[in-house]
Amino acid sequence: MEKELFFEKIKDKVDARFGDRAEVKRNSVVKNNGLKKEGLLVRVEESNCAPTIYMDEYYDEFIEGKLFDDIVDEICDMFEKYIVPENVDISFFQNIEEVRSLICYRLVSGEKNEEELSNMPHRYLNNLAVTYFVALEKFGIEGTIGINNAHAEFWGVTEEDLYEMAMDNTPRLFPAEVVPISKMMDSILNGMSAEEDDLYDEVIDNPSGLYVASNDKKLKGASVILYPGLLREVYESLGGAFYIIPSSIHEVIFLKDIGVMDKDEIEHIIRSVNTTCIREEDYLSDNVYYYDGDGENNVKMLEEGSRAMVL
Repeated sequence: MEKELFFEKIKDKVDARFGDRAEVKRNSVVKNNGLKKEGLLVRVEESNCAPTIYMDEYYDEFIEGKLFDDIVDEICDMFEKYIVPENVDISFFQNIEEVRSLICYRLVSGEKNEEELSNMPHRYLNNLAVTYFVALEKFGIEGTIGINNAHAEFWGVTEEDLYEMAMDNTPRLFPAEVVPISKMMDSILNGMSAEEDDLYDEVIDNPSGLYVASNDKKLKGASVILYPGLLREVYESLGGAFYIIPSSIHEVIFLKDIGVMDKDEIEHIIRSVNTTCIREEDYLSDNVYYYDGDGENNVKMLEEGSRAMVL
């Protein structure tokens, strides 16, 4: 079955399952890195919000042998779990004072999001881009709203204003977690989330010098490298400079520089992982970055250290 036919048949089946209870629509969405995905929305008449489930991964599972009816059941179960039963008051989004304490940042690839970046406030950290969003959990809504140029203009704020708000809010709302990679792997293998850890008591027990850095939700966590004081604290704990390896938009890896590996070796590893293990929408960069204690957040792209931007 071709992908387009699969999408349409899924829509028809879900529509039949919900009947008069809800409206079912397809919606193509451009996600991070310019990736176009095919979404399915289910909205009940009493609500102004509709959860979206993306069908692309389900098509891949279908091609690999998963039964069509099982996929329909799974999608319907997801909608039953996340459907919004009533109107959600989103008037708060019209007032900058209501969202000021909820504005956060994330890091994305500047190269792969060039077109999208033209429509949103942003700044560059070497070839990475800092963009902004509003975290909605305070209002009982799971998810985020990306901030575009129209929002900033309506609120009367500049990109610099957004950056200052996000510098205060992001570390508070999404606290950083830095754990030895061995502990992270143990947690994954044991089916548990990584225990929040004090990196600085673990250095001696982690001779590889490899650490995974993210936030406590493991979402958009690569942005922790912007957190005030974090890189300096890691530098002091490791006793020297370290590489910053962009694992994905959700996390980075810190690798102590002990003079064993060179840039080309690390970049080869990054490219291999990015092409075989990382979803396209989660890709961040193929480059190696470096922190040598010079400034608080002076992240350098290794081969262009002289062009490093100090935040």
